[in-house]
Parts: sequence; C-alpha cells; structure tokens
Amino acid sequence: MDFRQVAAIAGVVVMVPMGIRAEAAEPPVTMAVRTYNYFGVPARDLEAARTQATAILREAGIDVSWLDCNVPNEAPQCNQPVGSTDVILRIGAAHETSGHQFTSMGFSLVNLSDGKAPYLSTIYADLVASVARGAGIDAAELLGRAIAHEIGHLMLGTNQHAASGLMRAIWSRAELRRDTAGDWHFLASEVSAMHTAVAMRHSASGN
Repeated sequence: MDFRQVAAIAGVVVMVPMGIRAEAAEPPVTMAVRTYNYFGVPARDLEAARTQATAILREAGIDVSWLDCNVPNEAPQCNQPVGSTDVILRIGAAHETSGHQFTSMGFSLVNLSDGKAPYLSTIYADLVASVARGAGIDAAELLGRAIAHEIGHLMLGTNQHAASGLMRAIWSRAELRRDTAGDWHFLASEVSAMHTAVAMRHSASGN
C-alpha cells in the first residue's frame, strides 16, 4: 500500500460505483490477528484503530480476534506455529523522511506459489501519522483503515488494487478529508472472495 503525500495507494480488481458498500450475506467467519506493536502505538490509539478495522472486516463477514503478541504471557497462541486461520500484523517504523511524492505506509506478503495462505502484513505507524497530519485527519482512524486494507490483501491473496472502495490504489488527501463512506468499505466482489477464502482456511485447519 503506497500513500502519496497528496494521496495514498491501496487495493483489487472489480469495479463497482463509488459509495456502494457490501454487506456479507453469510454468517461471519473468524480470523486471529497476531499483533506485534514494535512501534509502541499507545494502547488507546491501537484500540481505536482496531475498532475501526474490526467494523470494516465485520461488514465483510470476517470477525477478528486480536492477539497482543509482544505482551509476555498474554496470548499463548502467539507461541504456536502460524495456522491457516491466523495472520500476523507487524506495526513498526519506516524512518523515512518527508518530501517523497509517494509514501508507502505498509505492505503485505502474498506468495501463492508455495501453496500457503498469505499471513504477514506490515504497517508503518510513523508514516500513517505523517499522512494523517498532512490531511488533517485522525491518525488512529487512518491506521485502522490501513490495517483493514492490508488484511484484505491477505484474505484476497493478491497485491492487486481495485478501482474503488477500500482496496483502491489511490487515497488522496481530498478523499481522506471528504471521508465518503463508500471509500472505506470492501466491494461486493471482494466480500464474496474473502468469505470464500476464509472458509477455505477454516476447512484447511479442520475447524
């Protein structure tokens, strides 16, 4: 996900009219997100970001269980091998200087050639904060949307971007400020694809 200082890059493949969001038609499935907060995002801000991401993903039929994996003894599951229904979210710092036309706020590793479901996303909290300041918006809310976007890449199994919606490529400052609801939701085609993919993950895990 690349974010321009007057814009931001995110996204996938099917185009629907802007402003149309999708409601999941089937019962939700659950994913565990193992979170490593290396940046030290304050607990209150991280909780606000998770609330934002949870709402977006829940609307797509995915319930998220958040695990704090760099908190000793809090989540024993973090010490287990990554299962098919787990993903890892790393929150760190890029330590990049300002002035770039494009700013990458995070990325997801998607490699389907090894036969494994994608599971690793990284978010740069310092760049999220920089983009939020430049647009004059809440950093925790932007962090939540960026997290949902990157988890979307893992669920969809692609780094491609859409023409519209949360998974689109460009998030401009104007769009960030305008805050149109349709800009921050998954498209109907993405909801269907993600629900199928997560159901397959559960099937692979024997759940």
